[in-house]
Amino acid sequence: MKIFITGGTDFIGTYLVNRLAQTKHELCCLARKTSNMQVLQDVHAKVIIGDFTDKTSLLQGMEGCDWVIHLASSFEFWARNNQVYNDVNITGNRNVMECA
Repeated sequence: MKIFITGGTDFIGTYLVNRLAQTKHELCCLARKTSNMQVLQDVHAKVIIGDFTDKTSLLQGMEGCDWVIHLASSFEFWARNNQVYNDVNITGNRNVMECA
C-alpha cells in the first residue's frame, strides 16, 4: 500500500513514519526544504519538497497513493502573523482535502 504523509518530520509524524516503515508500506512524504529529513531518508521514503498550501506539490505526492495521512499544521499560542497561521491551518487543510 502506498501512503502519502504530511507532517512526517514533526514530533508525531516521525513516530508514525518509523512505524509504517516497519510494515513495509511504500511511503511518500511532503516536507519543506527547511525540514530535517533524516527520518524520511532512513526509511527510504520518497520525499516531495513542497508546501501543502501549494496544490501542485500535494498532487505530485498523492499520485498513486492509496491513503493520505495529514498531520502538518502551524501551532503557536501567540501567533505574530495570523496570515501564516490561516494559510497553513485553513488553506493548507482545504488543499489537502480537495486533492485527496
